[in-house]
Amino acid sequence: DGLQASALSSSTGTETDDLDVNGWISDDRITEEDLAAGLWRGAAVTISAVDLTNLGAGGEVLHSGWVGEVRTEDERFTAQARGLGTRLTVKTGAQTSKTCRCRRLGDAQCGFSLAGSAFVPGAVAARQTGTVASSVSPWRMVPSGLTGPVGFFSNGVVKILSGANSGQGREIKAHRLDGFRLRRPFPFPIEPGAQIRVDVGCDRTIEACRTKFHNAANFQGEPFLPSNDKVIEVGR
Repeated sequence: DGLQASALSSSTGTETDDLDVNGWISDDRITEEDLAAGLWRGAAVTISAVDLTNLGAGGEVLHSGWVGEVRTEDERFTAQARGLGTRLTVKTGAQTSKTCRCRRLGDAQCGFSLAGSAFVPGAVAARQTGTVASSVSPWRMVPSGLTGPVGFFSNGVVKILSGANSGQGREIKAHRLDGFRLRRPFPFPIEPGAQIRVDVGCDRTIEACRTKFHNAANFQGEPFLPSNDKVIEVGR
C-alpha cells in the first residue's frame, strides 16, 4: 500500500535504468523477515502504465528488470528495481586465472563429490552436520559435533537448517580454534542449538586440488601461465 517510485527515465545507450520503490508491507505473502533474509532479491519486476477503468486490457511496459537491494524499517520497505541494462555492466565469459574458476566446490565443473568423500587420516567427511554450540555475533559461531583439524573448513560453506536463519548459507572466512568467522553475517541472530551443515573448504589452488581433493584433472584454471611481468620482460 502507498507504493511510491522514484523518477523513471529511459535511455537508448548502455546506461542502466534503475529506480527505487518505497511502500508499506501489507501483504501476508511478503514478510519483513523474508525481505531481511534476502529471499526476494533477484525477483523479476515489471512496471506498466495501465488504464484503471479497464485493467483487463493490459498496459504499456515502462520498466523491466529485477529486484536488487532491499531495505526494511518499521514495516516500510525500499527496494531497488534494476534495469535490464545492468546486465551489460557484468563481466561474462571465462578469463585466465591462476586459481580455479569453479563457482563452488562440488559443482558440475568441479566434479568433486561432497556427499561421498572422506579424507585420511581419520576418515574426515567432506560434508558434515552438527549444531551451533554458541554464537558470538552474526559474523561468528562456535560449531559442535564436527570433526577435522583447524583450518579444514576455511573457505567452506555453513548452511543453517533450523531456526530463524533456516535455509541461509554463508562462506566461512576462517576456521579457527574459537570457531568459524564468516565473510557475511546471517540476517538474524544465530541461535545456539540450531542444526547446521558444513562443507569442507577449498582455497582454489592447484596444490589443494591435487593433494587435498585428488581432482587436478578438473582444475578450472591456468596455474602455470606466465604473468604479465614475464610477458613484458626484456630479453638478455
